[in-house]
Amino acid sequence: MVSIQILGRTLNVNCPVEEQEDLQQAVINLNERLQDLKQRLKVINREQLITIVALNLCNELLQTEQKGRAQLDAVVSKIGLLQRCLEQALLKTKPSKLPD
Repeated sequence: MVSIQILGRTLNVNCPVEEQEDLQQAVINLNERLQDLKQRLKVINREQLITIVALNLCNELLQTEQKGRAQLDAVVSKIGLLQRCLEQALLKTKPSKLPD
């Protein structure tokens, strides 16, 4: 069990020991985003703040996933092209059968 603070509220969270450092970094990131949004939008309502930050994070995750898929598709395409080029090169270098 790890105690974390988000917007001044303490929460106890179950977290494996090996993931606690990442959790603490996530808490820092979340609190920074919440404070930034609170200052920029002058939003006081905690629920509204958390909802907007959650939506922003989901949008960022979606964009990252889409970029990752596009990059993977590009890599797969290039690998396919490379494979075809190698196959063609190998076919050209195969020794011809001599007539009997």
